[in-house]
Amino acid sequence: MKVSELEGAQLDFWVARADPQSKGLRMEWRGDHWVGIGEIDGKDEVIIAGASPGFHAAKKVRMLYGRDLMAVYRPSSDWAQGGPLIEREEGVITRDDGGNRWYQAEMGIGSSRRLETGPAHLVAAMRAFVASRFGVEVE
Repeated sequence: MKVSELEGAQLDFWVARADPQSKGLRMEWRGDHWVGIGEIDGKDEVIIAGASPGFHAAKKVRMLYGRDLMAVYRPSSDWAQGGPLIEREEGVITRDDGGNRWYQAEMGIGSSRRLETGPAHLVAAMRAFVASRFGVEVE
């Protein structure tokens, strides 16, 4: 699939896979959400990515995984999660001058820097981040 077509849960999944601070994170599809289990910033975490709108993450994580450690991972729509990635990866986001609500973002450092577009700031930035790690297509 082209990175330029990723959105929502799929985009969040690929951001989680691309983020080098997610050391050892194993991402698996569990029917209505992606779960990542591994070490994030030095501590064991359960990360939920791409949960369906009615997904009650905290309750379900306790029931399925026996843990309270969790976060709903939505860097393509949550500035608290996507913002630090943009800063760390020296991201630059601009708005299309044609009057549309369309954005382009550059992310990555050095020769891995990539430009992608999207309908929102964070979507464009997270697409560029994924492209900087995996190229213009993902499996």
